[in-house]
Amino acid sequence: MGRVDAWLYRHQAEGAICMTFGLLAWFDGPPPLLPELRKRVRERWCSLPRLRALPVDGPWPHWTPAPQDPDPDHHVVAGPHAEPGLHVQAPFTAASEAAAPQARGPVHAGVEACAAALLAEPLGSASGLPPWRLHLLPAEEGSGFALLLRAHHALLDGRSLITLLRTLLDGPGSYPLPPAAAHLPEPLDLPSAPRSAQLRATAGLLPAGRRLPFHARVDEGRALAWSELPVHALRQARGALPGDEPASANSVFLAAAAAALRATGALGARPGLPGVCAMVPVDLRSPRDEAYLGNHYATIRIPLPTAAAASGPDRLTAVERSARRAAHRRLADAQALLVSRTPLRRSALRDALARYADSPRYSSLLCTNVRTGGAGGPGALALGPATATRMALVPALSPGHPLALSLTTHGTTTAVAVLTDEAHAPLGRPVADRIRHEVLALRSAALDSPYG
Repeated sequence: MGRVDAWLYRHQAEGAICMTFGLLAWFDGPPPLLPELRKRVRERWCSLPRLRALPVDGPWPHWTPAPQDPDPDHHVVAGPHAEPGLHVQAPFTAASEAAAPQARGPVHAGVEACAAALLAEPLGSASGLPPWRLHLLPAEEGSGFALLLRAHHALLDGRSLITLLRTLLDGPGSYPLPPAAAHLPEPLDLPSAPRSAQLRATAGLLPAGRRLPFHARVDEGRALAWSELPVHALRQARGALPGDEPASANSVFLAAAAAALRATGALGARPGLPGVCAMVPVDLRSPRDEAYLGNHYATIRIPLPTAAAASGPDRLTAVERSARRAAHRRLADAQALLVSRTPLRRSALRDALARYADSPRYSSLLCTNVRTGGAGGPGALALGPATATRMALVPALSPGHPLALSLTTHGTTTAVAVLTDEAHAPLGRPVADRIRHEVLALRSAALDSPYG
């Protein structure tokens, strides 16, 4: 395993946390028959060696190819089932009954509740199957359906899930069989990084966060909340940055997340204190390696402006300034180089650094922003006659961080997803709704601005 794979694998193997994450896609149209979906998976996925990989424990864990191609009868499941024949129940404890009595019992309450329960189910080597599954989920009222592709994060990253789903679907935005996935790859060659970026990456290891009220041991349950907005609203919100150049969509997301965390009380009694920062994944693939399956990303940290006096455009300006100063890709390349130079063996220093990287002192929460590359309208990705209308990448939680945010743009819709553990489920819906509110407020500010 590469260093990132091994780090993510150990989180679950050593009992710290479930590392299942997923990509949820909603479709408008009739669902496929299960045999047809399994046939499509067999034709388009099952020859990909990365999807045959099985984790093996050892002094340094490694991947080994399964003896046969994955069997879609085991990997493609209809309904709220973790495995064929196993019915998943929504995570429930007596303490949560009063707060969310509808969550008790078998999952029939909706796609999101079902997805959350499935994301709480670990995928590993115990089943003897490669750690990924595709679930066909019915919609709440029989209108449309959803697909949930879930995997152990050690096997795949978010871009890999998007690549696989685009490979499975039809349309102008779909992929052919990814040539970069035709073998079981090691991590891609890393580009060189300027010495200044390497120095900043080293300095970037210093503490930048503080413990917040929601930081706690992550429990076994999962809760998913989401909101959505038109993609043109996100595009217009970028114009709230003073000047001629628009802000990035990622800066809009982070500024809205900062305001949402403050407005919902997630930051506690002193929300304006410094030390709130987002961990932001940066894809390291070049255009040539776009279809690479595996983990090929690094994370950088962006401070989140949470002062009371800051307006929406002020927050956006502060985030954009920090993002430009960080020079995302150069800093991510430099960080990846630092990681790649660490020895492939366990040590007390490596373990201490891993614990620190998981701590609130290093970062406050994960904020992931992705585009699927799928178009809306006539160019939409489709499964038979059903059109993919929206998607949401749902990240895994990390030790000590029971809250993670994502922004996924697909076609004409942008989805905000908030994943929490069970104890922090009451925080999910307010944060998701407030992020949407803040993006729309930035849009209004942009339309009223002389720069708009």
